[in-house]
This record gives sequence, structure tokens and C-alpha cells, in this order.
Amino acid sequence: MFLELNDLKNDHIFLVAPSSGADVAFVVDYATTPEVIKQLKAFTSSIIDGFDISPSGFHVGLITYGANATIVIPFNELDGPLLNRDAIKSLVDIATPMPGSPRIDRALQLADQKLFTAEGGARPGVPKVRISISWSGLAVNYFCSIHTVSQIEITFRQQVAYIVGA
Repeated sequence: MFLELNDLKNDHIFLVAPSSGADVAFVVDYATTPEVIKQLKAFTSSIIDGFDISPSGFHVGLITYGANATIVIPFNELDGPLLNRDAIKSLVDIATPMPGSPRIDRALQLADQKLFTAEGGARPGVPKVRISISWSGLAVNYFCSIHTVSQIEITFRQQVAYIVGA
């Protein structure tokens, strides 16, 4: 089941069990126009809507990349009652476009060496998930339901990766 980015509605969001918890990193190609960035932010936020963001639930990190990569949201950016879905989505909204040709290799290296570490706020003993979102310059971007995505699941250094793109 594929859904068009522009047609994403709340009835298409797949909720994840609140008791499971995970450290989920979004690695997003921001080497594009402000109009596309706006769509990418909405898309990322719609995925976040399906997570139970809380100290014992899901923690979200965000890396954006262009010619370089930066950690916009480390897993430990917020804590306690400040760690909630709306606060994370507000942080996603402040991310800005990244100049240059996209270098996902730098973003993946940053995720592995900095974000998925104790310094980056990664928690021991919880699943690690990376969702990579790339914009290829096409007018439509797609995402898969969790059932479809699980068929292309990739495990790398104990991180589960999902690749989303046009």
C-alpha cells in the first residue's frame, strides 16, 4: 500500500504500540527548495504522530543533510514532561534547507558515530530505528505502510533502517 505524500491524512497513520519504545532517527535530504522542505517537514511530522513520544516511549532524533550533515535533534534534546510529540514536531519545523548536492554518506556516518551513541542520547537496551527520507526532485514522494516497509528492512550495526523516497 503506497500513499502519495500530498494525500497523507491521519487515517493513514500507523500507530505503534506505546509500551514498545525505540530511538527513532530521521535522516532527511534537505538539499532542496523551501517548498519541498515544507512538504518533508509535514511528512516527517505525520510519521511522528504515530509514535508515543515520552521518556519511556519513543525518542526522536533528526539529521538533515545536503553537502554536509547536521544533527538537528539529538535523542536527548528534551527530557521529562518536555519530551512530547508536539515539542518534537516544533523542533522539526525549525530545520532549514541544507546547501549543496546531497551526501547521504555523511548523514549516515553522523548517525552511526554521533547520534546513535550515549553522547547523542541513544538509550541502551531499546530498539534503534533509522528512517531515511530522500527527495529525488520528483513532484510526488511516497511512503509505505509499516507492513510494506518491513519487507525492505535493513539491519546495520543493530539499527533497523527504513528507506523512504521517490
